Amino acid sequence: MTKLVNCEDEQIHIPNQIQDFGFLFVFDQHLKLQYISENAIRIIKDESPDALLQIELLEFLDEYFNQEAEEIKYIIDHVKQHKNSKTISVKREDSSYYLSIYTDGQLLHLEFENQYPLSYKYNFSINYFEVIDRHKNIWHTLCEVVQEIIGYDRVMIYQFRNDHSGKVIAEKIKPGLESYLNYHYPEFDIPQQARALYLKKIFRTVPDIDSPRHRVISHQKTPLDLTFSNIRALSPIHLEYLRNAHVTASCSISIVINGKLWGLVACQNETANYVDVAARNQAIALTKYATNVYQSQQSNLWLKRSLILKRIELEVQSKSLLKNSIKEAIVENLSPLTKLLKADGIAFISNTTVFKYGETPDDTHILEINQKIVSRHKENLYASNNFYDAIHHELPFDAHAAGVLWISINTLRKESAIWFRKEQQQEITWAGKPQKVLAPTEEPDVLKVSPRNSFAAWKETVKGSAFPWTDNDLYVAEGLKDLALETSLMRMEEIKSLNNELKDLNYALDSYAYTISHDLKNPLSVLKLNTQMLLSRTEIDSEFLKKRASLMLEGINKMNDMIMNILELSRSKNIDIQLTLLNPIDTIKSIFADCIDNHQSPNCQLIIKNSLPIYIEKTMKYQVFSNLISNAVKYSSKCAEPKVIVDSYEQDNYVVYTIEDNGIGIIPEEADHLFKIFHRLSNAKEFNGSGVGLSIVQQIMKRLNGKISIEPSPTQGTLITLRFAHTDKIAEQ
Repeated sequence: MTKLVNCEDEQIHIPNQIQDFGFLFVFDQHLKLQYISENAIRIIKDESPDALLQIELLEFLDEYFNQEAEEIKYIIDHVKQHKNSKTISVKREDSSYYLSIYTDGQLLHLEFENQYPLSYKYNFSINYFEVIDRHKNIWHTLCEVVQEIIGYDRVMIYQFRNDHSGKVIAEKIKPGLESYLNYHYPEFDIPQQARALYLKKIFRTVPDIDSPRHRVISHQKTPLDLTFSNIRALSPIHLEYLRNAHVTASCSISIVINGKLWGLVACQNETANYVDVAARNQAIALTKYATNVYQSQQSNLWLKRSLILKRIELEVQSKSLLKNSIKEAIVENLSPLTKLLKADGIAFISNTTVFKYGETPDDTHILEINQKIVSRHKENLYASNNFYDAIHHELPFDAHAAGVLWISINTLRKESAIWFRKEQQQEITWAGKPQKVLAPTEEPDVLKVSPRNSFAAWKETVKGSAFPWTDNDLYVAEGLKDLALETSLMRMEEIKSLNNELKDLNYALDSYAYTISHDLKNPLSVLKLNTQMLLSRTEIDSEFLKKRASLMLEGINKMNDMIMNILELSRSKNIDIQLTLLNPIDTIKSIFADCIDNHQSPNCQLIIKNSLPIYIEKTMKYQVFSNLISNAVKYSSKCAEPKVIVDSYEQDNYVVYTIEDNGIGIIPEEADHLFKIFHRLSNAKEFNGSGVGLSIVQQIMKRLNGKISIEPSPTQGTLITLRFAHTDKIAEQ
């Protein structure tokens, strides 16, 4: 059986070799040398690299870099403390080197690079950052300035696509070279482990693919990880790839956006070309700056679309709350939702009903697509620009649904939305035929993947695909999904509140039925008895008739009072109110005068200490004070010296009124039930009443955004506190 060796199988971070333009010393946590490159013989001269292993760092520095030893020790301490890297220039006899110092785990790397005379000139006096700012085409400008700095023949911006293939989206080349602009490259050109390495180490260089490679010598069994090394030897397969592309020198700078490898600044040269550290650092800085400018531009575009989305969200939300249905709200906004994602059509599915707009498949096919996505994907969002290929063509192809973006709206009601994009037949130009080339190896029955030999334009017509969905599109779809969830939660809260209100209402109705049946029994019995007595008499004298009629009228009045109390309670919840600044002192005095007659308490004394104006509706003012003053007079009527004390003052944006009596007081255990409709205290049985008055006052105070509380008074009676809000407080209701 033939075995296949793929590029993905290469462990490119541990090649155990370095390039010729540098050499390496690696010390362990005890600062003893554990790894050394065999070409280090350049500076250790007579010593064998192998013999130098286990030498201590301080001894090494004193022996070979005596003049810079103190500076290097200081930088090493700084690097170890801050976990960063530092590059300095050092000399060894007549040779100059760049020394990069960095740590990787427990290991300390001292990495030397030869300093070469530059084969080109660049001008550091030019402010390349301003150059990038002045031009709208960021990536093309970046290619121009990087080429000017490093002097390479070709500088390209290579963008990774969703399938990890790549496309050249900008380019700067020297005259006479073939352009690769808009060329596509297959995913296997830069395999997964290479992409992971680009994300960790943003700069990679090979100044000369034909230069020798040097082993890393060690007594350790674990191979040295060279992920962060500038002089790491490249994969032989990659070197062959460059050779086939007629490239001798290559370097790249990673473009990282939001923690992901977005693309590369890929630089190629036909002849050997070393990129100096200073030029290298400037190219890296400019790439990062251009990336930030690009992200800023994208953020502005996202902001504009977000504002449009927010307007649609507000409209959907307001309509959903108005109509109690997210479905109707979305259906009415299908057109703007389609345009926002630059889709060709959209469908909203509610169970088996389809609402659609624009160019879409028919209803039956939409339901089939929806069912296929639901059955295959557990997430709440799914996107594909080649839907039928993704589902292995299990459904008949429909050109209107080559691209689909699906979101779940409500799983319980089986509601979802699908955006559609039509098939776009595209002619893609590849840099060579995108096909793996298999080559024999020295081992029998083992084949390896070899780089293709030709990078000539190879055209392919792609069918069945739509324009891909962008991160922006997914963001918008996520926004609608979140809006639906938020609206559903709001609706659930509203339903919960209504349920609680319904429970209270049911309780009130139960209490009402019980109380009405109980309290109406007495006046009805009086009416019945007196009516029977009148009917049983053949002769009725005027005194007897007058007495019976009076009793019957009293019973009718009691029933009338109960009915009016119920009506007032309902009115306190539902009427529209217009507030006016009123002083209730005259109302209080008038009510008190009526109450001492009604409750036969002529000795009751009214004491008004202070009376401040309050914002209230005229009828409500009468209802509040009528119920409370009446209760105070009634429940203190059996005292030897009954009295009612009214006071007012300002406190915390409220006008506070207190009404205090010296009557029967309240039982603490029953305090929680005082405001329940039809509830009467157990110590108030000898007094007439319906148990509705306090409920009326509480409802009115709620409507005024005020408060009412009841507690025992210092005079052994009852103290009622009313808090009337100022106008700004009322406006918050």
